[in-house]
Amino acid sequence: MIRLLQSLGAFFLGEPDSWDDYWSFGRWFIYKRFAILLLVLLLMLSVFLLIWAFRPEKEPEIPVFYLDEDRLKLYSGEAILKQREPDIVVYRGPVAGGLRSGWGKELRAGVSGEELVYEGEFQHNTYHGQGTLYREGLRLYEGSFRNGQFDGSGILYEKEQVLYTGGFAEGMYSSEGRLYDNQGQLVYQGGFRFGLYEGQGRLYQQGKLRYTGGFVQGLPEGEGLELEEDGSTRYEGGFRNGLYDGQGILYQNGGVRLKYEGQFVQGVLNREGRIYNLRGQLLYDGPIYQGKADLLGLIGRFITEAEEIIRETPVVYYGEGMAGYLYRQLGFALLFRYDYTELEADPQPPGLELFFQPPDNLVIQELLIPLEQLDGFSPGSGTALLYLSGFEEFLASRVAGISGPSAALRTKGDLLRRGEHLYEVAGLPEISETPASGLIWEELLFFTPDASETDRQKGSFPEILLIRRLDLGG
Repeated sequence: MIRLLQSLGAFFLGEPDSWDDYWSFGRWFIYKRFAILLLVLLLMLSVFLLIWAFRPEKEPEIPVFYLDEDRLKLYSGEAILKQREPDIVVYRGPVAGGLRSGWGKELRAGVSGEELVYEGEFQHNTYHGQGTLYREGLRLYEGSFRNGQFDGSGILYEKEQVLYTGGFAEGMYSSEGRLYDNQGQLVYQGGFRFGLYEGQGRLYQQGKLRYTGGFVQGLPEGEGLELEEDGSTRYEGGFRNGLYDGQGILYQNGGVRLKYEGQFVQGVLNREGRIYNLRGQLLYDGPIYQGKADLLGLIGRFITEAEEIIRETPVVYYGEGMAGYLYRQLGFALLFRYDYTELEADPQPPGLELFFQPPDNLVIQELLIPLEQLDGFSPGSGTALLYLSGFEEFLASRVAGISGPSAALRTKGDLLRRGEHLYEVAGLPEISETPASGLIWEELLFFTPDASETDRQKGSFPEILLIRRLDLGG
């Protein structure tokens, strides 16, 4: 090596032998060997400078503080924060005046070492800005924070499954959002306020739309549309406190036919409405009380008035001064008494007086209802109206003589009256205003069929309630 250096020195520093050892530039002459030496030195310097410029920088040493150290309060910059018991790192990132501020990581001791709790923006030691919160190593929330709470747009997770995506305010669902079940199926889409459904929204069940409309404090309210599982319309109209309320329409047969249209009060048909049969034909258009047609309001009315309310065509019976109108689909009958002898224009053969048609101004005096009909028409039950083929041949009539039952329990009104009317005895509506004042309901009659329990279940003679008005005085 020494000989090599001596040889190189002798070559570059040796004296020139002739003018050929020079480069001439006008009046200037440069020794060739010396110029080559300068170029080699410059090349070596350039390589050294490049190596120096691109050398790997040594990571600056980040100071470590314990949370209870006073000197931490005076420090600003990158830091590692630890707690003493147990002695573990709880934060990596910038601090300002000893407080976590900027983009950092919050940690805790986990099963396999350090476990990430939060990564994102801090302000004055609290989550503030964009960040991700973790639970047991899995994402719990990803989005915007304000003063340590979910606030703004974000995504809430349950074991890495999206539970909610949308707006937050003070840690609760707010504004527009989507809520999912633990299978990832959509449960609700729409407005939120204080964590509850609010405003316009859509409810889903097993991924299928079941309701769309207004919400207040988590319950349907206002105008809405309720759907069956197959997507057909079940109800459209008003809601309040999650129940049908106000004007609305119930549908049947896959939403293609009407079942009821009218007024509801807290889920129950009430006030005024229309009842339809399974074929969508109108049966009743009039007063409704507690989920059923207000039939008691018919007593004391003229038959012409009743025909404006009851739209079903009745089967008419006549005989011995009695007329009966049987409404088979609605499941009740009206009875009238009249003096048929006054109707004879000419003498009739004996027996033919039974077929004289009564006048149109007859007053409804008695009402016959099978006891099973008293629960009436219910929007929630989904059951169809009871079809009575012949009302047991109009209760073994002549007309409605009710000869089949073995027992008739006559109940005096004075003994059972709990209010102003006998209606309460049968669980029927109480009528405060009647067509004529001072009318008296004297008695209720309950007829029990003369049959075994097995025969009754087979559809034998039904138990009957007869509501009779004896005193028609005004």
